Amino acid sequence: MTVFLFTILAQILDPIRFFIILILSFFLKSKWIIPVSAISGSIITETILTMSQITRIWGSGLPSGLVASFLHALICYAIVNKIKKLNHNKNNS
Repeated sequence: MTVFLFTILAQILDPIRFFIILILSFFLKSKWIIPVSAISGSIITETILTMSQITRIWGSGLPSGLVASFLHALICYAIVNKIKKLNHNKNNS
């Protein structure tokens, strides 16, 4: 169990996963983007890691990656909403 928690912690600190989810979060405005970007970001990151590491088996980091991606998606959703509100207020002034 502790290995799983440390894996989640390492994946939460992964800037590439965060950047992928942040890019995905800019496409939709609804709250449905949170699970969609989390699942998509986790699958994309898992695929990139598997392609770059020959000994890695695809899907081995997917459960902990989904948890980390959901946390990233919540943070990215808040960031994107804040940016959009600032731009909306700036345009109305």
